[in-house]
Amino acid sequence: MTPYEYIKKEIICGNLLPGTIFEEKIVQEKLNVSRTPVREAVLRLSNEGYLTIIPRKGTIVSNISINDIKNIYEYRMIIEPEIVKKAIKTINHDFLLEQKKLINEKLSDDNCLLLDDYDKNFHIGIAKTLNNNYIEKEISRVLDLSERIRFLSSNKSHERYIDSLYEHLNIIEAMLNKNEDSAYEAMLKHLYNTLEGFKILWN
Repeated sequence: MTPYEYIKKEIICGNLLPGTIFEEKIVQEKLNVSRTPVREAVLRLSNEGYLTIIPRKGTIVSNISINDIKNIYEYRMIIEPEIVKKAIKTINHDFLLEQKKLINEKLSDDNCLLLDDYDKNFHIGIAKTLNNNYIEKEISRVLDLSERIRFLSSNKSHERYIDSLYEHLNIIEAMLNKNEDSAYEAMLKHLYNTLEGFKILWN
């Protein structure tokens, strides 16, 4: 794992919390690498908004505001309903059936883990079926930001997590039935409900 991948994962998963001081030396020792690749990773992550470099003071993990959350989900509500509508024509039904099975397993497990990659894999899996590298790359970038928000919030609302799984089932059923309008509305509703849930948790 590269320094960039390691640091980004630590931030997304909430192991490095917003506002905390980032220590380059800890990463150097953890990964047994020199300062240069760590510094390069810091600069890249700063450009992507995960870290904030304060001249002559140091580097901190960037904060997330409610406005950031609104902007991310506004973007997703414009893009993803269109993606799911178009993906109906090309998506592999085996992928949808696998996702359906996975969701039902999670719903039957009272101790299901909230902190996993399921949500990202579900959304990026739909986008990948379009075979458009530009869309896939952009959606992946936005999903990383969304995942960070979800990891920071997930331990606060098990109920919202369960609701989101049922919303995913609605999206899957609409896609299996090749109902473009229903799939569009199901995805839009899911993203809207997620945003509203984050608003409550963040206030």
